[in-house]
Amino acid sequence: MGFQKKLLIFLLPLIVLSLALLGTWAGYQADQQVHQYNRDYQRVLLSSFVSERLQAYSDLLERGGLAGVHSFVDAYQQEAFKHVRQSLSRSTEFILILSQQGELVFAEDRTDVGGAQWQSAWAAVVHEALAAKPQAVHGVFETPSGHYHYRAQYFEPWDWVVVLAEDDAHIEHLIRRIHWATLGIALVTILVLFPIAFYFSRHYLVQPIQELRWAAERIARKEWTEKIDVHSKDELGSLARSIEEMSRRLKEDEQSRQQAEDKLAALNANLERTVEERVAEIKETRDQLLYQESLLRALFNAITESVSILEVDGTLEITNKTGALRLGEVPQTAAGKNVLASLPTELAERRRNLLETSFDSGQPATFIEQNEDLWLEHSVYPLGQRENGKRQVALFSQDITHRKRAEEQLIRAMKDLKEANQELSLAKDRAEEATLLKDKFISLVSHDLKNPLGNLGNLLKLIERESDPQNKTQQQLLQLGYKSITQMNDLIRELLAVERFKTGQLVPKQEPIHLRKVVEEQISRAEADLKKKQLEALVKVPKGLVVTADPALYSEVLHNLLTNAIKFSQPGQQIVFEVPEGHPNWLAVTDQGIGIPESLQEHLFCYEVTTTRPGTQGERGTGFGLPLSQDILQAMGGHLVFDPSPNQGSRFVIKLG
Repeated sequence: MGFQKKLLIFLLPLIVLSLALLGTWAGYQADQQVHQYNRDYQRVLLSSFVSERLQAYSDLLERGGLAGVHSFVDAYQQEAFKHVRQSLSRSTEFILILSQQGELVFAEDRTDVGGAQWQSAWAAVVHEALAAKPQAVHGVFETPSGHYHYRAQYFEPWDWVVVLAEDDAHIEHLIRRIHWATLGIALVTILVLFPIAFYFSRHYLVQPIQELRWAAERIARKEWTEKIDVHSKDELGSLARSIEEMSRRLKEDEQSRQQAEDKLAALNANLERTVEERVAEIKETRDQLLYQESLLRALFNAITESVSILEVDGTLEITNKTGALRLGEVPQTAAGKNVLASLPTELAERRRNLLETSFDSGQPATFIEQNEDLWLEHSVYPLGQRENGKRQVALFSQDITHRKRAEEQLIRAMKDLKEANQELSLAKDRAEEATLLKDKFISLVSHDLKNPLGNLGNLLKLIERESDPQNKTQQQLLQLGYKSITQMNDLIRELLAVERFKTGQLVPKQEPIHLRKVVEEQISRAEADLKKKQLEALVKVPKGLVVTADPALYSEVLHNLLTNAIKFSQPGQQIVFEVPEGHPNWLAVTDQGIGIPESLQEHLFCYEVTTTRPGTQGERGTGFGLPLSQDILQAMGGHLVFDPSPNQGSRFVIKLG
């Protein structure tokens, strides 16, 4: 016997034993896998029915506030019963619903589960489910008709114990078939090569069961499985298709439940929004009505006239405070009083006739009564006849004594006014005539004095050049005379300017001028006076800045402001010309002098009030410079402003539009 045959004889029992052990192991694994799958399948199916289907119905009832309405609860329970059979994929399965007392609530179409032999089994299952709630329990119970594998879970909202049971005979039958298949595979494997047998047993038995188990676990996690990698057409293939179908239905149920929840949530949101809007509208309407009522009551009582609602016979229905005071009552106690009872007979009868006439005609009526020094105006408005037969009118009574007296006073005042107007007209004519004479006098005097004073000034200059410079007294007298002539010339010049403005002879021109150039010209013009008082003029006006104004008149305003600043400044001080920030059309002239007393500030631009004062060295002014400057600027569309400064000195601002 060769080595190869010995080796084969030696290995064959080992191979057969290995195959036998392998077959036994494969059968055991198949048995465990089937039982494990069955438990997983029951867990998934029961959890889907209880935790999703029944709980979804219960949640819908709770959110809708219908959990306490038995008709709605019964309807949803019946709907749940209809879906029992749809949740099952095998004919050997059935779902029972038991109460806490072990009574049968629902048994699908099974009629063999209600006998006495089942009651003890149900009682044990209910007791175990209640003890383990909210967790599910599983096990096996025996009945005369056989063994059943079950899984039970307590559903608290409806006090149900839901039991999913399956006939053990089916499982045993499936296990026997798997055992026979395993035995056949072992026999075939003995006849065929061991690796091929092992491969086929692994590929067609263990792996499909594992796939089914994994599919059941995914379904338990709500990871819906559309395709299981089991392609055989045997029980495992059928089971795979059943699990796929179950997964599809569970997915559809989940989607339906979610859609129902979304729809219910949308309906609840719309309902809540509608209710809130309606409540807000009602509240707003109520607040408006209350406000209008309080407003009407306040207005009714605030009316100074007497306002009353009464019958045509004089019986008072309601009145305000004024009407009640005239009756010597308050509004609460005045109702029901007869307002005509306290009047003289003739007056009461006249009022009653007026009330009836207005009510019968349907037209308002007004009449005035005088009682000694009291005048009353009554207005009657018919309101119609009420259901109780009362004929009502509204009566408005107003005390017009003051108006009557005012009318009499007005008549007298009109007469006095007419006489005063006649006197005023005469006074106006005299005033206009005097003004014309004054203007003519100023014009004649100014022109008649201007030339002689000019000649006199020239004569004094000539005498000064010919006089002895060593004669101090003579020089002082000449300077004093020249200074007086200069002041008189300034006065005449300003009087003529004022007269031309008043008579409308002077109309400003509007043309662009270089502001810095005009300022520098006026500083050069006053250079002698600046040097005499040792003053410094600072120009902070940007080069190239252009404003629109009359060049000559604008220069006159600058001259007046500069001479005033020189006049009231002390030696060594500064006079600043600057443009305020953000206002390129304005010019500010600021000095550091003695300032202006507060008592004179409000009259600076008035001709009729004397505001002139001596300067720091006794200089005299005319008092017309600032009012004339204001008139010039107003004629050019601007104005002059005095800006009081908390520090020493004065600040004037020329403001053009």
